Amino acid sequence: MKPGFGAFLCFLLFSSSLATAQLPTEPLQGYIYVEPFEIRKEFAFRLNVLPDWQARAAESLDVAAQETLLKQITAQLGEACPLVVDGRQAEFDFSMIRFVQVNLDLGVVKDTRPSIPVGEAMIAAVFTTPRDAYPAELTLKWNFFPQPDLIIPVHFVAKEGRGSYAVTKDAREHSWLVPRDETPGLVPVPVPVSVALAPRLLIPVWSLVLLGLALIAGAVGRFAKGGGQVVAGLFAGVLLVAAVATWGWGGFSIREPGSEVPTVREDQAAEIVNALLLNIYHAFDHRDESKVYDVLDASVNGPLLERVYIDVLRGLQFEDGDGPRVKVTHLDLRQTHPEPLDGEEGFRCDTEWVAVGNVVHWGHSHTRLNKYHAWLTIKPVDGTWKVTNLEIVEEGRI
Repeated sequence: MKPGFGAFLCFLLFSSSLATAQLPTEPLQGYIYVEPFEIRKEFAFRLNVLPDWQARAAESLDVAAQETLLKQITAQLGEACPLVVDGRQAEFDFSMIRFVQVNLDLGVVKDTRPSIPVGEAMIAAVFTTPRDAYPAELTLKWNFFPQPDLIIPVHFVAKEGRGSYAVTKDAREHSWLVPRDETPGLVPVPVPVSVALAPRLLIPVWSLVLLGLALIAGAVGRFAKGGGQVVAGLFAGVLLVAAVATWGWGGFSIREPGSEVPTVREDQAAEIVNALLLNIYHAFDHRDESKVYDVLDASVNGPLLERVYIDVLRGLQFEDGDGPRVKVTHLDLRQTHPEPLDGEEGFRCDTEWVAVGNVVHWGHSHTRLNKYHAWLTIKPVDGTWKVTNLEIVEEGRI
């Protein structure tokens, strides 16, 4: 482990527990989370804040009643609070809605009880819209007032700052200037040494064989008499033409004398692997699937893209997969032991790493640490290092 990283992990876990201990106290709250490639609009409220349910606190909701109610509320929330982003109204997609409970250690978690008392029922919902970069200004118009006299706190949260506003029926619109931050990009990957190697020499076996036969036929023709000399000459000519025509059809290639496949040292492998892994995780900061694949393509060779997409996404899913995605913020590269490939450029690397990520939603922060042990095969493809094979030996949470 890198020096100081253990203390850093302890800080993350401690700060996460502080964040999750701050319980929501208001009957209805709103959250706007601004990320470089997504804006999330979230609602959290108690069911009995709705007038139709205030007098039914003693009742309970079975599973069927829960599902019916969530569908009704989803339709109501979808158009309740429009958000204007940089002067244009954003189109939000429904992401999730569920009954939740407050856990002192874990924060807001899914309420899985088959029967939930109305007086205890809390609902949380999420709507999202993809982005290409950080916005500059947001304007929210809050229209969800189940009770006319409610004062509702709405929290705007970005990486570099936050703002909180109290909305009422008489002051329902608020604008927020998003603190300036750079939209993250790919980490530079070292250039493969192989691009500076001398080119490979082609040994055209078939052409050489035909050329040899042509020379033999020509030699035979010199000693032939009459028509035999003509036939031998024609045969030699045909073989010579065939030798030229088949150039490059078969055979093998070798390096020029004095040129060798470079050996990647352990420190070089660590730099390459660290950059590639960070870029792979960065791809999943995007929310549009096609964009994720486009960014992954810079680090992963084509035939491996789909499997890497599935494997990495599974590790970044939070709870049952329909909630916010874990964002990897740090990488602890614990082991990189490279091995040269037999007669090929690149290396196969025995690698262990810990991906440190976090999820922030409904006013709470969760830290996630995933540990991996895998064999990575890395080769130069079109002048850049790419992962061409991935064999996961072990994975799990810490």
